[in-house]
Amino acid sequence: MHYTSRKLHILQPYMLDTAMRGRILNGCWLLAAAGISIAQMRLLAQAWHQNQHAAPTACVVSAWLIGVLLGGIVTNALRRHAAPPAILWGTAFLGSALAWRTWASAISHSSTSPLMSDLVARTLPLIGIALFLGLLSSLWLGQQRSWAAVGERAPLFRNAACPTFGLVIVWCYPNGSNLVGLACLLPLLSLDLITLSLTPRISWSGMTGTLLAQRADPARWLPLRLERPARMAGWWRTYLVQRGYTVHALLASGTAILLGGLWSALPTPFAGGLAETGEINKLIALLAGQVAALAVGTWLLSRSRSLIGIPDRLIPLTLQTLAWRLAWLSLVGISFGLVLLGLPQLQEPFCLGVSAWIYTLALTTWGILLPRLRPSITTEVFAQRHLAFAHGRVMRSGYLAYEQALEDRVNLVLSTGEGLMIAACAPAVGLLIDHIAGGRTLIFIGLALAWFLAAVLVANPARISGQLFARPATVRATFIDETVSEAV
Repeated sequence: MHYTSRKLHILQPYMLDTAMRGRILNGCWLLAAAGISIAQMRLLAQAWHQNQHAAPTACVVSAWLIGVLLGGIVTNALRRHAAPPAILWGTAFLGSALAWRTWASAISHSSTSPLMSDLVARTLPLIGIALFLGLLSSLWLGQQRSWAAVGERAPLFRNAACPTFGLVIVWCYPNGSNLVGLACLLPLLSLDLITLSLTPRISWSGMTGTLLAQRADPARWLPLRLERPARMAGWWRTYLVQRGYTVHALLASGTAILLGGLWSALPTPFAGGLAETGEINKLIALLAGQVAALAVGTWLLSRSRSLIGIPDRLIPLTLQTLAWRLAWLSLVGISFGLVLLGLPQLQEPFCLGVSAWIYTLALTTWGILLPRLRPSITTEVFAQRHLAFAHGRVMRSGYLAYEQALEDRVNLVLSTGEGLMIAACAPAVGLLIDHIAGGRTLIFIGLALAWFLAAVLVANPARISGQLFARPATVRATFIDETVSEAV
């Protein structure tokens, strides 16, 4: 009897290896992201079929993005309290998506008011649905799960391939898109339901618990949160300059706004144009190129783990110059890939697949290198902790917890600003697509990105030349040394 109960205890789900739990959650999370992309692309396809214009469709995308931003703000606020279980948000999203498929078309074709045009009356319900579904999707995918954590690759794969996957399913296989979307959502829903009552974290007591409580983990030092912004105007810019992250933030935000505005407005009109000419199968070539690029990027990342490491580890000083060169090369590759995608001479399926491969590989490389070139205060403290102990210093947890709270506040400001700018740029890009073809829009955005990179290079020649050609900058180490000195 004792043996049987012990065997059943070992077979419980939360006794799985940590790496295996992470793989299971990452796979289910990525499938759910693909299912959400299918629901989003169906909504955008409905908006496109109503008016055949890119600008109103881009307004629906902007509403979805605003809903995602609101979901991130709500998620961040709920972390201070007992957040509802993830299964609640998943069920709400699934129910809302099914309800929209049932009666949204009837609302869009209802009688219009004399105070608004027919286009506005049909677009407003879609904007409201997009806002609500974006909010629920952000709350569901952004939920922190105690059973495991979402890794680095899953968000990269979602941003790179999930929108194209949803586009292919909705436009190439419209009759089966509902079933495919439901099949993608069910694994994460089932996992959230199974792990609802599981608590895999082991509670330590005695001397072991005391030692673990005193470990140098800034995330556990002091749960500080900055509720109000600082009174000094531009405090976040001052913080970025002090950390030496001005160029990092400028490159990351500018690239994100340009690419986010482009890919928010372009995919649905592009697919609609291919459907009119009977070339919708070109979408499959684009998806194949992206999947091949992600496979190559994953292989290169696994081969260079000993050099680059995981996101919460610093790049060695001897490799920082090489990392910056690769980062700038990836940004140039993104611009070059956009131009190739828009050239009319390269619109054959094979050429589109190669262009998508170049663009996606460059984008994945930039997404991998950016968090390592701009590490958090937690990562830097872990890297510098042994130096502090070697000099006989003791880091006070309160000061470093304040630094982490300030960093979280800056990241929230930057991410919110980027999201709002993308939501504002998407309708402008839609108007550009309506006046010029989608291919010319790709070329225009690619050249705009190249011009932006050249402007950043001209505005910061000493800083960038020091990153690309000289020894690695010591701003990061200097900042941590000053932080440790003030924390003594």
